[in-house]
Amino acid sequence: MSLRRLAARLLILTVFCLSFLQGNVSAASKDATISAKQNDRMVVISGETSTEDPAYVPLLVIDARGQAIYFQDVVGKGAPFTVSFEIPDEVAKGMAVATLFSKTKTSHSFPIRSISQEHEKIKVTFSITGYKGEEIFEKRKLSVEEGISVFQLLQYASELEDFPIEYEDGNQDGHDVYIVSIDGLAEFDKGPKSGWVYKVNGEGPQVAVDRYYLEDDAKVEFLYTADLGKTELGENADSSTIIYQISSSTLFDNAMHQLQYTSTGEQIVDVVMNVLYDLTVLNEEEQQKHMPDVATLFQAAHERAATMIAKDADAVSSVTINERQVKELLEEQAIFRIKLGEHLVNMPRFQPFLTELKPTLVVALPNEESLQSAELFFDEYAWKHLLLSKVPVIAAKGNWRTTITPVQPSNSHSLSYKFRFHDGAEQSKQLENLQTRDGKDPFPLTSGYRITTTQPAAGLIAIDWPMSNTIEAGMWPTLYQRPNEQGQWLLTTTYLQVAKNRVTGKIGTHTGDVAVLAIEPSYQDLWELPAHQSWIKEPILALSAIGVMEGQGEGTFGLNDPVTREELLETLQQLRGGDNVDNPAMTQKIQTPLKRVDVAQLLVKESGVSQEVSKPMNVFVDEKEIAPEAKAATQIVLAKGWMTGRSDGRFDPHALVTRQEIAVILYRYWKETAGVKKE
Repeated sequence: MSLRRLAARLLILTVFCLSFLQGNVSAASKDATISAKQNDRMVVISGETSTEDPAYVPLLVIDARGQAIYFQDVVGKGAPFTVSFEIPDEVAKGMAVATLFSKTKTSHSFPIRSISQEHEKIKVTFSITGYKGEEIFEKRKLSVEEGISVFQLLQYASELEDFPIEYEDGNQDGHDVYIVSIDGLAEFDKGPKSGWVYKVNGEGPQVAVDRYYLEDDAKVEFLYTADLGKTELGENADSSTIIYQISSSTLFDNAMHQLQYTSTGEQIVDVVMNVLYDLTVLNEEEQQKHMPDVATLFQAAHERAATMIAKDADAVSSVTINERQVKELLEEQAIFRIKLGEHLVNMPRFQPFLTELKPTLVVALPNEESLQSAELFFDEYAWKHLLLSKVPVIAAKGNWRTTITPVQPSNSHSLSYKFRFHDGAEQSKQLENLQTRDGKDPFPLTSGYRITTTQPAAGLIAIDWPMSNTIEAGMWPTLYQRPNEQGQWLLTTTYLQVAKNRVTGKIGTHTGDVAVLAIEPSYQDLWELPAHQSWIKEPILALSAIGVMEGQGEGTFGLNDPVTREELLETLQQLRGGDNVDNPAMTQKIQTPLKRVDVAQLLVKESGVSQEVSKPMNVFVDEKEIAPEAKAATQIVLAKGWMTGRSDGRFDPHALVTRQEIAVILYRYWKETAGVKKE
């Protein structure tokens, strides 16, 4: 592994430099060639570089296991080359690949056979047990080469006893192999949860069968399961899997699966680095396509380093979190970041993803349909440590995630958060008496949940929930809440986002029953807008859906109607969820239509941001028309992105504000403040 990492790091630096140089050379007149062969303990590689290549070109040799066994720069500019190296002892037999990173990457595959010096042998115990205990390969000790993988061991056993095996290799590269069938017994033959699992020394799998390398005296078992490995693997079964949104890439799918079975920081780092090494052989465009998945992989790996696995439960899961557990997990997470950072020293492209990672504690709940509720108990000192360290806690169940960020100390020895997962029938019953603002039947976007806590003000809640229905054009996601089953449903001003079939948002201290519904405001003048003004629709739909802006009657919004100071103050009050910002100094002309400069001052006052501006960021051609006392507020709303200047370089401070303009301004303001009630 060390050889591979060293070579990969050198390769990354060289390829980056090469990519830059190759963009500045003339058209090629001769392509590169390469050939390779084994000669006893030596490998001989020869060929010619391209005339379009720079002075030196990287040459990399990878063995059948994916280890880099040789790295060298050869002379470029179309020169012939011949290099040779002694085969290292830890090489894997099989097809190796020599790659010349020329203008057009050129590779040659060749076999590495047994060499004169004998590999050291190890002894392992191996067995294969089929459905209901059927013995396929009797438990016995085998003498095999040191460094053999579980997959190679299975292949060896199949040759010994002459039974067939079938497997999937998505990328056809010998990595991340999935066992489909052994001796004719295949996955799904005994039900939708049936298939093959394996154990090493009594524990569940850590990685794919081809990536687990055996040591002396290892005990390997292949077992056929009918319940996703629960019976065979026990607590090591994949019952608390956390699901992350990624692309359709097999490479990342496999890595995410491997993370579930890691138990140490080094194993987690290995999963991440194996993916990054595989990415380095792709061209620039292909690598760029995978960057969002790399960010997700980093986040998933980081969270895995500080994850508590909740024990299986039929209907209720209870997790107690103490200070010692919190400290140990966060320490493990910090060590993971340090170790991963050491591996990324020569990988500048991926370093920004590491700097984005913040300490986070994760509780993985059983991902079972039968689970009806889960409760997290924090002792006083655990909560205090999380609060002082500014560490959020994520409760995760499959692809359902809810984050709790401590903001106040616990006022008792134990603080708890309880989550209730409602099925479809329960949710329908709960929503029977709910009246939406559009007057239509409730249209839920997610399943129903109840969140309760012994101390509501102790933490802020953020949701990241999978959608159970698709939001249609013209609809907007809204959050309704009621304190209990006897309470009345209330529409909140929480700002929710919908992306990739998920709903996210900060709901603050809202607890009780929570429903995410789609609202569909309908205004005739809004749908008659020309195409170049379609961007206005979203702000109006959003603010209408949460009830802070109403139509003007007869099915119209009144796009060009003026706005009064009183209307703006009332709208800000609704967005804030607190007392009116009104005061005599600001409301002397309360019935007067608003000017743009008035909006800037009111927004800054409401936001509470500092009005000190060290240096003006924007200078307008009508700067002299802005009163001295309003200049700071003007600069702040521009810097925040709440307001913009006119296209002709004016701020236009005395222009009257229309309803469509104030909707756009308030929407930008609301998105930044996230609709969370100020404490």
